[in-house]
Amino acid sequence: MIQRTFTSNGGEVVLGLHQAELYYEVIGKKGAPCIVLLPGGLATVSDFNTFTPYLSLHYQLIGIDFRGQGRSSLGNIDRLTYPLLMDDVERILVKLGIEHAGFIGFSDGGTVGYHLGNSQKIKMDWLISIGGTWCYQDTQGTDHLTPAQCQALFPAFYNLYQDVNPDQNFTLVAQLVVAMWRDGSNENLPLDLAKQLKCPVLIVCGEKDTALLPESALKLAQQITNSSLFIVPFIGHDAFNVPNNLFVEGMLHFLTRVRST
Repeated sequence: MIQRTFTSNGGEVVLGLHQAELYYEVIGKKGAPCIVLLPGGLATVSDFNTFTPYLSLHYQLIGIDFRGQGRSSLGNIDRLTYPLLMDDVERILVKLGIEHAGFIGFSDGGTVGYHLGNSQKIKMDWLISIGGTWCYQDTQGTDHLTPAQCQALFPAFYNLYQDVNPDQNFTLVAQLVVAMWRDGSNENLPLDLAKQLKCPVLIVCGEKDTALLPESALKLAQQITNSSLFIVPFIGHDAFNVPNNLFVEGMLHFLTRVRST
């Protein structure tokens, strides 16, 4: 029987830089085209279970918990960056023998996706970026966010972290994640890298998103040659959780188009 959702349990780990143990799960149809799923900050791959059943019968899905989050350990670091998370993803895919794949990333996962589009190790077939920020203006609302506020704003993330993470240091991880959001350096943010993407890209933005504003998503879409923009009505940052399968319809339409090219 094909496993159709992530469990945050029973996956495997790969050793990353600075002794981090990086957790991943593989579900779906064995031998089918690969889709790599990258979660948002402080979240886990199980967040994608609202739509993985629509994909798992036709694709092999690889879900990765970013270091320090979900079941992945943080390692011996005092700074998180998007390029470091990209390196982690590359290590897992190289270990699995994956040379090319499609990518779906939410928030931080979408931002890492923009970096991966220029990877020298993995070829990106296509990218769906859901609320993935790309310039410093997108993240200015996080400038004064504290770990305690993260816990209050994202109680489900905090509770799952407490249940499954090997480090059990939410305060430190939240500090590092928020610092990464605030880091507007050219090294960290994919401002220019995103513009260089050549593969098909679907930029997804919630109509009420306060992180990736719709006007910022439009500006980015206008700069990526082979991109489409999907503004999902009635919802904020987590646009894939919109009722009535609106996101799923757009996602499946995009996948039909990229399969036919």
